[in-house]
Amino acid sequence: MKDEEKSKGQLIEELLEMRKYIADLEKSKTELKLAGETIKEEETERLSAEQAGKQAEEDLRQEKIYAEQLIDTSNAMIVGLDTAGNIAIFNSAAENITGYSKAEAIGKNWFEVFVPKDMYPYVWKKFEEWQKGKPFSDIAFDSPILTKQGKVRHIAWRNSERKYLNTITGIISFGVDITERKEAEEALRNSEKTIRALLDATNDTVFLIDTSGTILALNETFVRRLGKTVDEAIGCCAYDFLSPETAKARKVIIDEAIRSGKPARFEDERQGIWFDNNIYPIFDDKGKVVKVAVYARNITERKQVEVELRSLSLLDELTGLYNRRGFMTLAEQGLKVASRKKIGMLMIFADLDRMKWINDTFGHREGDRALIEAAEVLKETFRESDIIGRIGGDEFAMLAIDTPELTTEILTTRLQSNLEIHNKRGVRSYELSLSIGITHYNPDTPCSLEELMAQADSLMYEEKRRKQNNQ
Repeated sequence: MKDEEKSKGQLIEELLEMRKYIADLEKSKTELKLAGETIKEEETERLSAEQAGKQAEEDLRQEKIYAEQLIDTSNAMIVGLDTAGNIAIFNSAAENITGYSKAEAIGKNWFEVFVPKDMYPYVWKKFEEWQKGKPFSDIAFDSPILTKQGKVRHIAWRNSERKYLNTITGIISFGVDITERKEAEEALRNSEKTIRALLDATNDTVFLIDTSGTILALNETFVRRLGKTVDEAIGCCAYDFLSPETAKARKVIIDEAIRSGKPARFEDERQGIWFDNNIYPIFDDKGKVVKVAVYARNITERKQVEVELRSLSLLDELTGLYNRRGFMTLAEQGLKVASRKKIGMLMIFADLDRMKWINDTFGHREGDRALIEAAEVLKETFRESDIIGRIGGDEFAMLAIDTPELTTEILTTRLQSNLEIHNKRGVRSYELSLSIGITHYNPDTPCSLEELMAQADSLMYEEKRRKQNNQ
């Protein structure tokens, strides 16, 4: 009985031990499972990290490709230099402008290849200062470069330092080719110099004012008249150099030219000197008058001759024009001035058509009326500064300064227009008609007054014959 009980107890003990063993086994299995899961997670993390790293490398590669594409498609010249001045970046625009390929440029020293010799010492000194730690101050500037063909191109640069992990690795520069602009600026400067030389060479006064009368520019003749230097005169008010009464009268004329936008002209006398003044409004791109150019010619000699002519009674009593002697005297003086000052002149002959028919049909009184009206048309057609004379019964002669505002075509058109206006206005049984001949006086190949008049007279009779043949 005891043996049986002992066996039962042993069995129970063995069973308990077996349960413990199973429990330990289950525990070990669980621990192994957890360890395996940990290892799996670590492996997954490792693989994810590797994948993320590869993706980052790919993203970086794509960014680099994109950046290179941006650099190469830029219209601006992009050049990157290392700290020694060697070229590390050279885009397509740089190739097009310089004529060097990227392969030819990369690795070359920028200053030795592209900087003109006369600029090299200055530019290299600036770069050396930067190499030694001086802050990069010239962020934007213009400078010339040499192309592969040895030509000079002007580039407007904008520069910045290249950095990697807060370490300066070089300079990157963005350049725009401004060669054409520079050439245009140089041409403009040369043109301005030429214009300035021409204006300073003339004995006539030329100056530019704004709408308030402030002097913006003036020539040497005006400077001498004022007794000041150019710098002293610019910025002054032009009206301050006149008496209050004269300044007020001039301002009225100039203000009207500004308001109307039309040129104005008047003669005046100051301190015994006579001037023929011309006012020309200058417009901005919106059509607003913003400046006024004033051109004043000294006509004292002509005025003195006019006084002498009046004293000699050299005027035609019927028309109020100069008679033949008066015209010849004044025209001779005009040609002398034109020859001395190298000024072109126009000699015009005019003949009143059908004068004999008017006298025979309507009487000499009506003939005189026709001559007076013809003289009025000529006065309206020509400027006050031009010389107009009645040199024969129905013949007139005019001597005019050759200017852009009085070419042969403009003069002919103006004369015909004024004739049409008079014919519409008058109460007559006939129309006024003038045959004209125009010849040009060239101061470089001067001729006598008689020769000039003969040329104009011949051309006038050619027109008269042409009219008669067409009737």
